[in-house]
Amino acid sequence: MGILIVPSLLSANLAFLADDIVKVEMGGADALHIDVMDGHYVDNFAFSADFVAAVKKCSNLMISSHLMIDNPDKFLAIFANAGSDFIVVHPEVCPDVSKTLKRIRDLGSSPGLCLGPDQPFGVIKPYVRELALILLMTVEPGFGGQEFMFEILPKITDIREYLNSVGIKIYIGCDGGINLNTVGIAARAGADYLIAGNSIFHSSNIVQSTRDLRKVAEEAISKI
Repeated sequence: MGILIVPSLLSANLAFLADDIVKVEMGGADALHIDVMDGHYVDNFAFSADFVAAVKKCSNLMISSHLMIDNPDKFLAIFANAGSDFIVVHPEVCPDVSKTLKRIRDLGSSPGLCLGPDQPFGVIKPYVRELALILLMTVEPGFGGQEFMFEILPKITDIREYLNSVGIKIYIGCDGGINLNTVGIAARAGADYLIAGNSIFHSSNIVQSTRDLRKVAEEAISKI
């Protein structure tokens, strides 16, 4: 399936958002990650479906909307219609996880489930055949700029080994703390959907930083 480099717009300069998006496109980014936060599920606010629609107008990249919100089922159609290629939800706020995932597919988006740092794989294991993406938080959800939690690495490897053993090809994502020091480690562990925020958008050269992340990740898996 190959490595996907996915810049997180939470760290972009919103005053020059279109310019930042052009730069990550030039750097070879594969998708854009948009965090949606309601101030309830996590202690922060960010980005609406209108923001997704605005991004869709200025980029041809895939858009992944990560719904860190209560009652996500109420908003699935809004985010799908805004242009979300992936919609990622948290299982604990879905009364019927399979029904939520089916609804996402029926709306024309690819479904994903996200696990917090303390949640075991068993929480979502029954649903893996219904997914396009398993997203693992490698920081505490809610705020950018946190340090990568290395204790998540064994969980990444366990999930990848399980998926391989049953012949399921879906992405495993890492969200949080991905930079040049951690991207290769995450890729070697089995992650192939690598979300990076500050290490791209807060760098002096966004284009090169995007390219460098891919280079390091691909070099790391070539040595396995």
